[in-house]
Amino acid sequence: MNIHGRASGSLASMGVCRAVFSGPVRAAALLVLLAVASALTGCGPMASMAGPTYTMHVDAYAESVPYGRRFYILPGIMETKSDDAEFKAVAARLSGALVAKGYTHASSLAEADLGLYLVYRVREDGRSQFDTFSQRAMGPTPRPFFVLTYIREVSLEAVDMARFARNDPRHVVWKINIVSKGPTSDLQKAMPALAAAIAEYAGTSGESYVEVDGAGNIRPFKPSRPAIPDPPLPRL
Repeated sequence: MNIHGRASGSLASMGVCRAVFSGPVRAAALLVLLAVASALTGCGPMASMAGPTYTMHVDAYAESVPYGRRFYILPGIMETKSDDAEFKAVAARLSGALVAKGYTHASSLAEADLGLYLVYRVREDGRSQFDTFSQRAMGPTPRPFFVLTYIREVSLEAVDMARFARNDPRHVVWKINIVSKGPTSDLQKAMPALAAAIAEYAGTSGESYVEVDGAGNIRPFKPSRPAIPDPPLPRL
């Protein structure tokens, strides 16, 4: 999804917020760099108050058929195992968000109304360049600084287990795909925001663009330009 998502996630480990400039520095260049770095990394005073904010694209679809709300989360691709540490962490965050919206977590698939098949990935999207300045004998010389950007994607498909057992072709009752773009590849750090959006739009149909903060507050908005669909996530 070619969208301009932003995640004021943690780049502090890369030293952005503690950048050291050698020699005299042009005041304007320093102010611009620090403002941009703070916006991207969440290191500024406003970021410390508001917490990380993620911009994301939500694509949801739901059948207009009744279904139960007891769920059990399973891996959506064969390469991911149910006992994988990352899968368990992502599934636990999703489970908590769904329970807060009135769903019930079943202790096993046999007891569930819905089998929720989870797929997720993080991939590199590109890199952005900033310029720092160091004093040389002939004056300030630009020194490039690059920050990688990543696309985080989470997909969830809800299968009505009763219909599935009867070979009813309407067994997929809803599905949702969420894409967020920003400077952190840490999916678990972004999961509170991603899970909040999934829980909010699960069981609905439509396309939305939203900003979600670390507390799970969701604000829809209209993008400045249309999105270009990404290839779909792999399925079983």
